Amino acid sequence: MTSKSSFLVSMKENSKRRLWVWVISALGFMLLLPLYVALRISQIHRQAEWTISRYGAEMAEKIIHEDMLITIKDILGFSDILFILTVILAVISAVQGFSWLYSRKKIDFYMGMPVKRSKRFLIIWLNGILLYLIPHLSGLVIGMLIAVGNQGLNAGTVKVIFQALFIHLLLYLCVYHMAMLAVMMTGNIVITGMGFLVFCLYEWLVRDTDHVYKSRFFRYFTWRSSPKNLRFSPFTMYAEIVSSPSSMTGQVKMIVLMMVFAVLVGGLGYLAYLKRPAEGAGKAMVFEFTKPVIKILLVVPMALIVGELIASDVNYSPDWGLQRGGYVFFALALATILGCAVIQVLYEFDIKGALHQKRHILISGAIVAMIFCCYRYDLLHFDSYIPDADDVESIAFYPYQYDNADYRSLWFEPEHEDLSGRDYVDRYMYLTNAEDVCKLVEYSMEKYYKDMEENENRRYNSDLAFVSNAYWSEARITYRLKSGREVMRRIWIDVNDEASTGYLDRIIGSDEFKEGYLMGASDRLSRIIEENDRYEISAYYGNTVYEQKLTKPELLELLECYQEDMEFYNFTKIKDSTPTGVIRIEFKRNLSDEVYGRATATQEMGINIYPFYDNSIACLKKFGFYMERQVVVEDIDRIYIKNYNSEANLKLQELQRTGGAEDFLNDLEVTAEGFGANEIDTRRYADYTQKADIEQIADCIYAEGMLSNRWDNGAMYDPDYEVVVYFKAESSMNRTHGTTASYKFKEDEVPDFVMKDTAFQIADK
Repeated sequence: MTSKSSFLVSMKENSKRRLWVWVISALGFMLLLPLYVALRISQIHRQAEWTISRYGAEMAEKIIHEDMLITIKDILGFSDILFILTVILAVISAVQGFSWLYSRKKIDFYMGMPVKRSKRFLIIWLNGILLYLIPHLSGLVIGMLIAVGNQGLNAGTVKVIFQALFIHLLLYLCVYHMAMLAVMMTGNIVITGMGFLVFCLYEWLVRDTDHVYKSRFFRYFTWRSSPKNLRFSPFTMYAEIVSSPSSMTGQVKMIVLMMVFAVLVGGLGYLAYLKRPAEGAGKAMVFEFTKPVIKILLVVPMALIVGELIASDVNYSPDWGLQRGGYVFFALALATILGCAVIQVLYEFDIKGALHQKRHILISGAIVAMIFCCYRYDLLHFDSYIPDADDVESIAFYPYQYDNADYRSLWFEPEHEDLSGRDYVDRYMYLTNAEDVCKLVEYSMEKYYKDMEENENRRYNSDLAFVSNAYWSEARITYRLKSGREVMRRIWIDVNDEASTGYLDRIIGSDEFKEGYLMGASDRLSRIIEENDRYEISAYYGNTVYEQKLTKPELLELLECYQEDMEFYNFTKIKDSTPTGVIRIEFKRNLSDEVYGRATATQEMGINIYPFYDNSIACLKKFGFYMERQVVVEDIDRIYIKNYNSEANLKLQELQRTGGAEDFLNDLEVTAEGFGANEIDTRRYADYTQKADIEQIADCIYAEGMLSNRWDNGAMYDPDYEVVVYFKAESSMNRTHGTTASYKFKEDEVPDFVMKDTAFQIADK
C-alpha cells in the first residue's frame, strides 16, 4: 500500500512540474476541438435555408442530417486537427518530461532522491501518456455532446470516433518514443530537435536519393519499381490506415506494425536511459560510439543529393551527355568535406574542430564514391537486368496508351474507378510467353544503347552523319518470378524495326495480352453490363463527330462480334490500320447510390473498331450505324482548309539565317497573326463549296480523334493541314454537334488539287 501511495504521490508531483503541458493539451483538445465542431455545425445551419429552397423541406432535412454525421466523423475521427495536435503534443511531452537530463545539476538532484531509476522513467513516461489521453478523451466527449444536441451522432459515427482515438493513441506512442529516444541520445534541446527530424526524415532521404539516382542513370528504371511508401515511418503507417478504411487486412497489418514500432523504439529509449552517463548532459551526443556512425550516415546521402543537383544543372546523364562529370565529382567531394566539418563542429561546439577526425572524411568520401559508381556504371546490374525466361512465371506488358481510343480509357473497374492502365494490366495480364518478351527486351536494350551512343557522338561531332529511322515507344514490364519476387522495368522499343515487330506480333497477338489489356476482349465488360445494378450505362458508336446510341442488347451483341474479331488482332494489323469508329461507353452512378441525388462524374471507356473487324462491321451495318465515310456529304455546306506549308517555311527561315536572297525575301508577305515581325507567313487557305470537290475531300478526311496518339507509329494525320467542315443549317448535326467539326488528312493522302490550291510556291516568288 505504501509503495502504491508513493507511486501516486510521485505521479502528482511530476504532473505539477508539467502543468504547462497539461494546459496546452487541455486548450487543444477541450477548447479548440469543440469550438471547431461548433463552428462547422453552425456553417451547416447557415446553409439550411439554401438547402431547403433547392431540395424541399423533407429532402433538406435528410441532407442536413447526413452532413452533420459526415462533419462530426471528419472532425472527431481521422481529422487533420487531431493528427497535428497528437504529433505536436507527443514531441513536447517527451522533450519536456526528460529535459532534466540536459542539466548536470538536475541530474544530481534527481539521482540523489531515493527513487529507482526505472521507477522515475515509468512515472515520467506514464504521465506523458495521461496528459494526452485524458484531455483527448474529454474533448471527444464534449464534441459528441455538441453533436448529440444537433442530431449529428449515431452508432456508426461513435464507432469511427473511438477507432480513431485508438489509432491516434498508437501514433502518439510512436512519435512520443521517437522524441524520447532523441532526448536520450543527445545532450541539449537543439541537437535533440535535429535528431528527431533525422528520425522522421532519414528513410525518406535515403529512398529519395536512391530514386533520383536511378532516374538519372538507369534508362529502364520506373518509379513503380520503388516502394510506394516508407516502411519504417509511423506517419506512413497512419496514412495507410486512414486512406484504406475498407481494407480490414491492410488496417490490421498497419496497426500491428505501429505497435511493434512503438515497442521497439520505446525499448531502445529505455535502454538508452539506463545506459546514459551523467556526464553526457550538455554534450551534443551522449554516446561516443554513435558519433562517427551518425556523421557518416548523414553525410553520405546529403553529399549524393548535392551531386545530383549539380548533375541536373549540367545535364549529366546517359541520355544528355557524360562530358561534364568533373563538376559532379567536385560537388560530391566538397559536400562530403563540408558535411563532415559542420557535423564535427556541432559535436564539439567549436569551429576549430571542423577538420578533426579526418578519417571520417575519408571513410565518407569512399562510401560516396562507391555508391555513385554503383549508379553511374550500374555495377549491381540493376539497369541491365533481364531475368531468365525459365525463372519467370508470368509477365504484365503495358505499352503506354497503345490502341488508345481517342484518349479514352480502355478499361473500367467498378470497385476501383481510379485504376490506372498500369494497375489494370498488373492485375489482369499474365503472359506466359516469357521467352519472346525477354528476347524483345534484350534486343531493344542493345539497339537503344547503340542508337543513343550514335546520337551522343553526333552531339559532340557535327561532322558525323547520323541517320536513324527508329521510332522509340515506351512500355512498362512487370516480371513475376517463380521465386515470388516482382521486378518492374520500363523499356524503349523501336516499333519501326522488323525484328521488334515480329516479337510484338506474338506478344500483342496473344490471347493473354488481349484479355489483360483490352477490357472489351474479355468477359469482364460484358459481365459488368449484364449484372450491373450500381451504374447507369450508356453506349454510343461513332467517330467523335457523328454518334449513334446503342441499346443494351445492341451493345452486348456488338461486344460479342468484337471478341470474335480479336482472333485477327495483332501488332502489324493495327499499325497498318486506321480506326473507322469507336465504341464509347459511359458509366454513371445510379442516383440511389449517391447522397440524395447529388451529381457524380461520369467514367468513360472506348473501344476502337478497325476496317478488318468484319463481324463488328457487319453488326454495325445491321443496326444502321456503320459509316463508309467519316462524314455525311449531304450534311456539308462547305469545307475550309488551311495549309501551314511547314517545309517551305523552314526553307525560308534558312534563307533568313544565311542572309541570302534579300531581295527575294523582301518581296514576300511578312508579319501575320501568330508570326513575329521578321517571320514569313507561309499559310495558304482554300474554301470548297462544289459538291464534286466536297465528295473527293470527304473520301480522304478522318475525324481528328481517329488519327491521334499512335504508340505503334501507325497512320497519323498530316500536321500541315487543318480541315474544318461547315454543316448545313438544316442538318441535324447543327443540333447535335454544332455548326463545324475538325477533321484531318491522313499522311500522304491529301488530294492533289488541295495540295495545289494551298501550296506556297517559293519558285513563283
